[in-house]
Amino acid sequence: MLERGRNLWEFQAMNAVKVDEAHRIQLSVLKPGDLYQPEVRGLEADEITLRRLKPATQRKMTKAEALKAIDSTPLRFGGTWDELRKETREA
Repeated sequence: MLERGRNLWEFQAMNAVKVDEAHRIQLSVLKPGDLYQPEVRGLEADEITLRRLKPATQRKMTKAEALKAIDSTPLRFGGTWDELRKETREA
């Protein structure tokens, strides 16, 4: 869908970006925390398209659900806190 007053052949001007040593690029239009799926075309990444992913909405667990999950987990401590502290502090 076209925005009002824009034609199909109009493009936003984009300055060149440089990849740093950690293989990152910085684009001012992207916000930290946003998720994008890259689509790389060409043998030497001649064209890269970023598609924004919608974050999965995950509701918070209620206190009752959290306590039930804790009770149902197979992970258990095999002693007292003092025994665990002694075991992890000894070399």
